[in-house]
Amino acid sequence: MQIKIFHTNDIHSQFSFLENVFVYLQKHRTKNDFYLDAGDYTDISHKIVSADHGQMALELLSLCQPNVLTVGNNEADLGVHLKDLFKKFPYISANLSDELNQPLPHLPSSKLLKVLDKTILVIGLTPYYNEHLKENGYNNFMVMAHLKIQEPFACLRRVLDERKGQYDYCLLLSHSGYFVDEKILENFKEIDFILGGHSHQKICSNRYLQGGKGEFLDVLTLDVLEDGIHFLKSEQLVLADERSSSFDKQMNIYLNKADAILEKEMEVYDELIFDAFHSCELMRFLCDALWKDYGQDLAVMHHGIANHSLLRPVSQKSLLETFPSKLNPTMYEIKGKEILEAYYLSKVEDHIRQSGKGPGFRGNVLGTLSFSTNVEEKENCLFVNGEKILEERVYSIVTDDYLQRGTGYPSLKVADEICHYDNRFIRDVMEHHLMDKDLFCHIKNLKVH
Repeated sequence: MQIKIFHTNDIHSQFSFLENVFVYLQKHRTKNDFYLDAGDYTDISHKIVSADHGQMALELLSLCQPNVLTVGNNEADLGVHLKDLFKKFPYISANLSDELNQPLPHLPSSKLLKVLDKTILVIGLTPYYNEHLKENGYNNFMVMAHLKIQEPFACLRRVLDERKGQYDYCLLLSHSGYFVDEKILENFKEIDFILGGHSHQKICSNRYLQGGKGEFLDVLTLDVLEDGIHFLKSEQLVLADERSSSFDKQMNIYLNKADAILEKEMEVYDELIFDAFHSCELMRFLCDALWKDYGQDLAVMHHGIANHSLLRPVSQKSLLETFPSKLNPTMYEIKGKEILEAYYLSKVEDHIRQSGKGPGFRGNVLGTLSFSTNVEEKENCLFVNGEKILEERVYSIVTDDYLQRGTGYPSLKVADEICHYDNRFIRDVMEHHLMDKDLFCHIKNLKVH
């Protein structure tokens, strides 16, 4: 008997793609087939996810009747609420624990799927190594949700030893990225096939499938025989853009619920004008808010963090639309010459008008840079608290993890280990200061160029 394993990865709350998956599975899935998702299904930039910390988004996914889900790095943006989802939805992860290295309730490391008298073992993995195979590539952010990712190779070995003799075919549902998954294929011969994600690659082979960034429905076809389960073929399907009245009805219910939650108007002292490529009120305000909250020598921010001006009425929805990127306030130390190099680069028109694409970024362009108001520009140089910035002096700065990774402005890059990350998003900083009269008046009195 032939069975199919349908697989998606990195949907990032592209619910139109999910609807295409739903329609296809309704037409083609049989009672013996399975559907698995390899993580980063949710993206906090979407209002349905943001409104109730992922509950409605997972209910939408449940329309597709997934058998197994694994936890991606974007799921961690749901914070402590992620643990509530483990109770209701079929998540697994062999290497995700609490911050004290203890197992998480309702999160098994693996799951057994029965087909006829045979058994498929599915093991889940959450990303631990980054693309450079550096350890602890994501724990700086996981700890903010009181979670911790363990080294995956040891965790895999433990699960495989525990499950020895219990299965006929082994699937790894991995959000580790192909750069890690290929090492796993080399070192774990017990793993028959990997359904991958995280690195957004389009790969289809006889031991591996990964469908880009919510672009393909992957299909693994297996032959279930008396002597075991055997690989037949793997393929990637470009789905037709089809609609379902039942899916649309539920989607509209959740969109309306999200609006009801997020559209409650907030008080704001004044409006702030935005310009992606020139100094503006909104970005100076944000930099001063960061400087005020975190007390570093200076604050610096890329204009691409915002999409448009802050205008009334202001709500959680409008803040999400204005600041959609899932980026956190980040503090670290850096030399003056690195700050100056970024400053000079921020004056290059071709540079600041590029897309700005990078981890956590959900904006439109890179944009120029702004600084807190204790930083002045004179004679093509920067002055901090009235003193010319010194190239070899070390300054403490507050920015976000986008600039800390060197995205767009490489000279500002530093290692994760020397940074401190706050668990708020940048838009949360803005929300905190919506009625900060002193800050508004200070910014409004500035001459904005």
